[in-house]
Amino acid sequence: MSESRRVRHMVINHQDQPIELHLPAGVLVLGPRQEAEIQAADLTTPQLDVLRRRRLITIREVVDTGSKPAPETGRQDKSKKAEA
Repeated sequence: MSESRRVRHMVINHQDQPIELHLPAGVLVLGPRQEAEIQAADLTTPQLDVLRRRRLITIREVVDTGSKPAPETGRQDKSKKAEA
């Protein structure tokens, strides 16, 4: 039996303050010492490159075998309607 594997890209904030990332997929607010999943297309964003070089964030890859759900992200969903 073959297992399908998916590579996820996680960005980790090493600061004691939040970071607002402006990515092609949308705005991501990452809290202090928090991590969140980003899309592969976001990896080439100049802002991530600068923050990585300054050692304010790191990006790591996680290989999923499909056994557990992805963690919640701080990404702001512009299409989400306000709750009543």
